[in-house]
Amino acid sequence: MADTIVRVADDVGALVCSNGGRPVPGSQAAKECNDDPFRDEWGSPAMSVVGSLILTATACQDHLRAASILLRSRTVTLSLHTVIRGAAEAAAIGSYLADPAIDQRERVRRGLNLRLAGVCQERWALQRFAGSEPDAATKIAGYDHMLDRFERAAAEHGFTFAAADRFKPAFLDEKIPSTTELLSRYVFPGTPMLGKSYYNGLSAVAHSQLNGLMRKLIPDEAGGMQVNATAQVTALELLAGPLAASTLVEHTVPWMGWDPTALNASIPAMFDLWGRIADAPYPGPGPAANRDPADV
Repeated sequence: MADTIVRVADDVGALVCSNGGRPVPGSQAAKECNDDPFRDEWGSPAMSVVGSLILTATACQDHLRAASILLRSRTVTLSLHTVIRGAAEAAAIGSYLADPAIDQRERVRRGLNLRLAGVCQERWALQRFAGSEPDAATKIAGYDHMLDRFERAAAEHGFTFAAADRFKPAFLDEKIPSTTELLSRYVFPGTPMLGKSYYNGLSAVAHSQLNGLMRKLIPDEAGGMQVNATAQVTALELLAGPLAASTLVEHTVPWMGWDPTALNASIPAMFDLWGRIADAPYPGPGPAANRDPADV
């Protein structure tokens, strides 16, 4: 299991590096960047989408590599849910940006909403220091100026700007979907409740909620309790990570115009092995991984 996810992470990383993190000329991403009607006070939002996509892909790779280290250690169980949740969250955001079903305007709107959320979060983090730290007040004023620019440009391009409301970030037209909704869209699109259930399960363990931690316990032979960390349970509970990473690749590669050849073996091999261990067989094509299914 560890070998298959790190191989996918390495292949994705190599694909990003070989293309310099840039879209191939003639690709849909390149067309949107070259002909960006929203370029103005926002800079070039189409190029910003590309940058955001590369960052989320990098975050997904990083979390998958961390998960592979934890799997190989054979000494941890609960923290695996935290890093796999991070991989799934990053992949879902990237898939949201590179969704093939949307047009350029919608892609720009999604990218700008993510930027707006970041600006508002940075502003809120500084707000508590505004009365005691002069630098904080100066930075907050800078963020307010940035939000004003967003609002002006939104009106110019026909977007509806909704100002931040207490601790809810500003947004254009519609709010950013929740993480659970994104997981439902891009991990299990045919069964949305399954995506929510997976995310809730990962979060319950990652947040050390008692319902999540207690679900991991099983009786031992001495009459006590032990953590249930069999290969099958581990693969089944963490499957959302590999699935989300696959969707990210499925959306990103064609939009950027990259050659997917390097991933044609690693992704099917990952699903083949994880599916057999989780007892959820992968129905697609691809070579079986040459590893013992009991070997986590």
